Amino acid sequence: MRKYTTLTEKLKGYSLLAGSIAASAFGAQAQIIYTNVNPDVELGGSVPASYPELTIYAVDMNNDGSVDFNINMNIKAPLGNEFSFFEKIDGAGNPSNLINSYTIEYAPFVFKNDLGDSIPFGPSFYGFVNVNFAFQTAGAVSYIWNNQTDRFVGVRFKDGTDNYFGWIRLDVNTNGSIPNIIIKDFAYEQTPGDKIAAGDTGIGLPVGINQIANTEGMVLFPNPATGNVVIRLASPLSGAVEVSLKDAIGREVYTTTLKTTAQQTELPIDISAYAAGTYFVQVKSPEVAMTQKLIKR
Repeated sequence: MRKYTTLTEKLKGYSLLAGSIAASAFGAQAQIIYTNVNPDVELGGSVPASYPELTIYAVDMNNDGSVDFNINMNIKAPLGNEFSFFEKIDGAGNPSNLINSYTIEYAPFVFKNDLGDSIPFGPSFYGFVNVNFAFQTAGAVSYIWNNQTDRFVGVRFKDGTDNYFGWIRLDVNTNGSIPNIIIKDFAYEQTPGDKIAAGDTGIGLPVGINQIANTEGMVLFPNPATGNVVIRLASPLSGAVEVSLKDAIGREVYTTTLKTTAQQTELPIDISAYAAGTYFVQVKSPEVAMTQKLIKR
């Protein structure tokens, strides 16, 4: 496991190989602590020698010797032509370690974050301590994370009296006969309580997002809403701006690209065709990405 640190104390002698100063997505003094899981770790993916087989990858976000999250792959037994299994993540017994999540019929599921999503989305973090990716048993099947590649789990963990926000990048596969989870890397913002952008390694985001703005840079009005919604921006954007709408599971239900002017601070969208529930509105330009929660009545 290779670890990279980005600190404001770079001039004290840390080499560039150990880390670098990043222009923050959410503040000029951001300190992203990044860990590359090298090689990637796979849980599952092969026929167990015996049942049940539980394999766990322990995530130590801040490398202090204390496990913060456990990623679990539990293959129980064949179920017809496929395997009975549970794919989960938990807070390693610490009730303060939470996973960004939502509920479906009282079952908590991991929210699927995309590259550049703000963690947390708004001023507070919503999550549970024991959350599902997917499962298949004799009585229930849920493929919420069916064949997901390079998605990000938003996490909040506690160290002492302080809370920190981070992300874990992984693949979750359920489509094949033998499910698996592949853990790739993770990072957290070392400043207590500061947001982090999913995928930010401390040297920027890897695919075209140069700066991630705070979610306070946009508001939605009205919210809750039934039809037309106006996205109000704190600063104008110019050029091509992508506006997308995701449901509570993280599925993109709407996307469009708008041509904006240099002084434009309002973007309209119409959500009247969508079912009532929780959505997330995301605005992206070459320089900025912002996300806010929207309630549809």
